[in-house]
Amino acid sequence: MNLPAHLESLAQETFRRISREHPQTSPPGVQVGVAVAGRPFMTCALGVFDTLTARALTPHSVFKCASVSKPICAGLAMKLVERGLIELDRPVLEVLPWRPSAAQSAGFDARAITPRMLLCHTAGWSVRGFPMIPVAEPAPAIIDILSGRFGPAFLPTLQFAPGTRVLYAGGNYAMLQGLIEHASGMPYAAALDQTLLRPAGLFDLWAGWRAGQESRTVRGHSDGLPLEHTYYPALGSSGLFATAIDLACIWSRIACVDPRGAMLSPRSVRDMTTVHGEHDGVAFGLGFVLASWDDLTICKHHGWCSGFFNITESVLELSAAVSVLSNGEGEPARQLTETMSSMIVGELIAHRGGLSG
Repeated sequence: MNLPAHLESLAQETFRRISREHPQTSPPGVQVGVAVAGRPFMTCALGVFDTLTARALTPHSVFKCASVSKPICAGLAMKLVERGLIELDRPVLEVLPWRPSAAQSAGFDARAITPRMLLCHTAGWSVRGFPMIPVAEPAPAIIDILSGRFGPAFLPTLQFAPGTRVLYAGGNYAMLQGLIEHASGMPYAAALDQTLLRPAGLFDLWAGWRAGQESRTVRGHSDGLPLEHTYYPALGSSGLFATAIDLACIWSRIACVDPRGAMLSPRSVRDMTTVHGEHDGVAFGLGFVLASWDDLTICKHHGWCSGFFNITESVLELSAAVSVLSNGEGEPARQLTETMSSMIVGELIAHRGGLSG
């Protein structure tokens, strides 16, 4: 069997079916990338870039990643841990030159927060996600975002004593971004590029809005209507743009047991893929949401925002990752991306001996 061609055929069949069942609200396009230990295995693009022009989507079109950004941020943090620039269990406020207000601490001790807590969402911060802003607007500093740049509704506030339970929140990764910038001495986008992306030879993945990227960036769609371009200024939490294949490549290098492709040490990989907390039946590692498939470990994360619904997941023991990115939202987009991703993961597991393409 030609496994890459088989996977593309399955993706095409799923896209046609969902489009037929939801003709008005199904995403107009979907992009798929599959990688093994950082090497491209299969990529395809189906449908259109946007409904304004009806131009064909290509494997080189760039999507807004939303919260799929978080595990990449976690991988960057772990690389800095390996270099001795971040200590997983050292209180962040011993290092980061920022202090939450008394109102933000809400009677709890913010000095107890560690990078490990931020990574697995046990730090206690609120704010699930921060607002998107127009592409013409420069991103505020992450310290300003942490201090309430977007108003009281988006002011990270502690909800419980750090380390005592799980609350999924972008506020955790905003603080982690601040620590990464301070520890590396670079803006987040530059630290990510120099530490993870360029060493992996990946150039179709970046943080934040870049001048000139509009012609390559897919428009999100809501109820079939195209939306204006925006971006997330909280880059570590939700601010990546990427092609599906580059996203799959970096994911398969982070959650990787194959020494030929791994970017992190076996110890770091074990730490990231160990359950550190659970909430409402969801298990959190460091960056990843963790699940199982028989005796295999699935490392995954969704990303959804206005106009987009994405999923990336990998099979740790195979060092194989699948990324499915769509330019639509709502139930049809969720059904499309999750069905397609689950189907491809199942095929990779069933044909694991054919992953050398």
